[in-house]
Amino acid sequence: MYIFLAAVSGAVGFTVGGLIGGFISGPPFNSWIGVIGTVLGVICGAGVTYLRDWHKENKNLQGHLESVILEMQMVHSLANGYLKAQVKSPLYRFPTTAFENSLPALLTKGVFNSREASALQHFLVDLQAINRSLDYAHSFLTLYEKNDAAEKPLFDREINRAARKIKRYAAQPLGTAELYAPAFDILSKRLPRETIQRISFNLDSEP
Repeated sequence: MYIFLAAVSGAVGFTVGGLIGGFISGPPFNSWIGVIGTVLGVICGAGVTYLRDWHKENKNLQGHLESVILEMQMVHSLANGYLKAQVKSPLYRFPTTAFENSLPALLTKGVFNSREASALQHFLVDLQAINRSLDYAHSFLTLYEKNDAAEKPLFDREINRAARKIKRYAAQPLGTAELYAPAFDILSKRLPRETIQRISFNLDSEP
């Protein structure tokens, strides 16, 4: 498509140059007609190249936004499921891959202001902390189940720490959604409404 547009733009440039030559002929204008056509062709070609690169970058950024907001919804769903089921040490962990891969690219392109960037980074940092607490809790639980009673307080500590953070991603009345709601609003306002409707889901996950 873009090759076709570049060819058309070049032809337009030379055609315009020819039209100018039709109105302005004779020395010393003849020597400039070809130059004018070439310059116009280059300008049109550069415009097409810019449009192609802009479209590609915009598509990449939208892909990053969509992957992050999908993962964010999964986190929200898992948080609701965790608090409902009350399984203290689930086998799953909260997903962070899209955030870890896409958020740096979005920040580099200046998609968010400083307040928004801080909120999204906070969303990710707390998720990583939750997963660490769940990992520690699982280790302590394994030792506790082997009759090491000294590990029980450590298990409870990590589970309580994780649960406090998980509530910040879950919906009311189980949680407060104080991290989820602002982060979702930040991302959703940068995507078309039809895209949000297409990728939104309501999955009530159980551990």
